[in-house]
Amino acid sequence: MSDQWYGDKSYSQHGEDLAIVNIFRLLENYRPSYLDVGAHHPTRISNTALLYSRGSRGVNVEANPNLIQAFKTQRPGDINLNVGVSVTSGVLPFYMIDKTSGRNTFNKSEAEQFVKDYPQFKISEILNINTLTLPQIVGQCPNGVFPDFLSIDIEGQDYGLLQSVDFSVSSPKVICVEVQFGDS
Repeated sequence: MSDQWYGDKSYSQHGEDLAIVNIFRLLENYRPSYLDVGAHHPTRISNTALLYSRGSRGVNVEANPNLIQAFKTQRPGDINLNVGVSVTSGVLPFYMIDKTSGRNTFNKSEAEQFVKDYPQFKISEILNINTLTLPQIVGQCPNGVFPDFLSIDIEGQDYGLLQSVDFSVSSPKVICVEVQFGDS
């Protein structure tokens, strides 16, 4: 058994989930609810898998139709939405680098830059994906308010999405956002 209260197993890309569990422990919230936008996979590179394994429940939002079934199978206690998130609802082109990676994005220039930087990859497919706004998704959360924890990883669209939300109505206690070097 580990001497670490928050454990020695991490599902996150950089161990963020261990910090998140510890923050909520300090807040005396041992089963925080969550909203995982750009959830990617139920366990691989996941900021919420550790929370789920400890009894927390929430909403996972993943635009890639190739990935959502794994959430439905492995995280049946969660609400799992196969939509994109944008500042406006509608339909947007989704640039697929491959079937299951986190490299896929609604940001055309981000996809093109990735392919330029890594010529072994290409944009293999462009799908038209339904999108909802973050407030529309929060409306599907229990009580229609932000959960305790918000995780956002949407390949270069993160900051713009956060700017579009009025947090005065409701807000999460903790937010984790992917930051890429070169982001403003």
